[in-house]
Amino acid sequence: MPTFLAYRLLKGAFISTEAASSLLLYVSKVLTFGEFGALPPSVLIKGLLVGSSLMGGTFLGKVVMLRLSDPAFQRLLDALLLVSGISVLLAAMRA
Repeated sequence: MPTFLAYRLLKGAFISTEAASSLLLYVSKVLTFGEFGALPPSVLIKGLLVGSSLMGGTFLGKVVMLRLSDPAFQRLLDALLLVSGISVLLAAMRA
């Protein structure tokens, strides 16, 4: 995500680039784990269910994103990255 932000991608360009890279990453993971027999059908089905629900959230989020100005979108991403970083640090301190 920070790499895409470094290229100053905003809104639709950012979201679509992130989605495309995630899709390629997860397809390669499924193919790799499937090839080595480490992906049972039950896990694949659960993954498809979770993925389809995430897609629904993405479509709803698009409505909100299109209403944001570019600076507001940038501030929202900065806030989400900050919260994510703090969450990781807190989880590491508990371990």
